[in-house]
Amino acid sequence: IEKPTWNETRSVIYQGFALQIINSNAVKNRYLLLMNDLLVVAKPVSREASHNYTLNSRFMVKHIIDLSSISFSASREKERQGRKAIEDGKAPSSSRNPMGELHPLIASTVRRFNVNPYEGIMYMIDKGALRADPLSISTFLHKTPELSRKQIGKFLGMPSNHTILNSYLDRFKFAGIRIDDALRVFLASFRLPGDGNVIDYLVGAFARRWHRANTQYVKYDVETAIKLAFFMMALNADLHNRKSPTKVKMDLPDFIERFRAMDANSDIPESTLIEIFQSIRQDKLETALDDRDYQALSIETRFPLDCHLVIDGTSTRLTITIPAADRDLRIKPVGDGLVCDTPMLDFTYTNSLTFTVKATSLGRKCMTFIKLGARSRKYSSIPAWTVIVEPPFMQHTFQIGFPGDSSGQSRKKFMFGVE
Repeated sequence: IEKPTWNETRSVIYQGFALQIINSNAVKNRYLLLMNDLLVVAKPVSREASHNYTLNSRFMVKHIIDLSSISFSASREKERQGRKAIEDGKAPSSSRNPMGELHPLIASTVRRFNVNPYEGIMYMIDKGALRADPLSISTFLHKTPELSRKQIGKFLGMPSNHTILNSYLDRFKFAGIRIDDALRVFLASFRLPGDGNVIDYLVGAFARRWHRANTQYVKYDVETAIKLAFFMMALNADLHNRKSPTKVKMDLPDFIERFRAMDANSDIPESTLIEIFQSIRQDKLETALDDRDYQALSIETRFPLDCHLVIDGTSTRLTITIPAADRDLRIKPVGDGLVCDTPMLDFTYTNSLTFTVKATSLGRKCMTFIKLGARSRKYSSIPAWTVIVEPPFMQHTFQIGFPGDSSGQSRKKFMFGVE
């Protein structure tokens, strides 16, 4: 390496091991040597442990980069600072203005939808505020709490809207969630129509999409999932139907025996059937209340907005707050590859609970919050928390750019991670 052309002594500012990140699954061992005018990127040749590398170790030089031509970006840190600003309330994002009022277009759409769902949807499309595709429409239904739960049920229950219903179901991210928990989340999002044929249609559609999301977790086929979903609805009616208080309720042996008789070839483990029975016996499967019956009690959430976790790492604290302590409300956090340090949030003695989440597998993960208890329907829905779980080397990263080796070559970009 040639010495600097100016009358200064070249000095080493930093030296150390780093991982060159090819993608989230592939890395290369590198050793970085930063001087006051150059950055040297080298490949370790000796087989010693990474923390033992020194300048006396053997390396193969891969790149010598003039600092005058280099660009540097710690983009992940910048993103985290931006998210932290939002988390601290410096940059709130909402469809409502500071006075708590809906945007006029949304307010007008809600009024139309709550009378006629088709009219509300078409109004948004005609105004250019909504694309006429299942994903956009289902997202609007999910993310607009002011919409009538009764009208959502009516809209989804129409067979002509089956592609929208499927997209609506897929947005719940049911992967890794037990079927009864998933059914609770689905039913709580709208008011179930009174027509038995429509109920069968909606429950059948739910079972198909749930099974599709869980093929890697369950051994039984989609037909068995459909039968189980219908049987859960029957069990729910049997255990919680107030119109027949003297009726002998189905017990656990009856439940297992009747289901096995209905589906003799089922591969569903008995332990799963026991968990489902106990869950439904303790907490009724609830559909949303009629909009005219109540004004939803608010549930406030404070979740980390830096949506990245390292595998086996623990999140910063998440907080859920309700207006006042309520012994008839519990919240169950569930999510594939995510483990909450408090499996059940009980609001009997407090109106605010704080917890953390540990990541156990890589990829994009979603934590869903299931409301349980006699008064659970009186509360607003809780948004799911989505997080990207990464390998440890993705936690602290930076990117450099520099000219290619030849004049016609575009700039090269390398990303490095340090643990």
